[in-house]
Amino acid sequence: MTMLAVRYKYDLAKKQKMIPVELVAEAQEWNKNRQRVTGNKNVKVRINYGVRDLGIKLKSYGVVWNKKEGVWECKYEIAKTLVLKDRIVDNESKTF
Repeated sequence: MTMLAVRYKYDLAKKQKMIPVELVAEAQEWNKNRQRVTGNKNVKVRINYGVRDLGIKLKSYGVVWNKKEGVWECKYEIAKTLVLKDRIVDNESKTF
């Protein structure tokens, strides 16, 4: 174990000085996940023609239809909530 921090707290009513200690119980190697997408990032979602109920659901979340590209544009968090992560397309992709 490694001691990380020591702080002093004072309780004036009880006239006490307390010394809380922060310990590191375990340390392991960690690499930042560079593939992680933040929830507020704009993404494009492709829905097959004729899936009307899903289009209506997207509209209820305020998602915008991009007629030029044929995709719905929304925040990543909405796509994740509606279980549409597998339908997210990148800017160059034109899959139908």
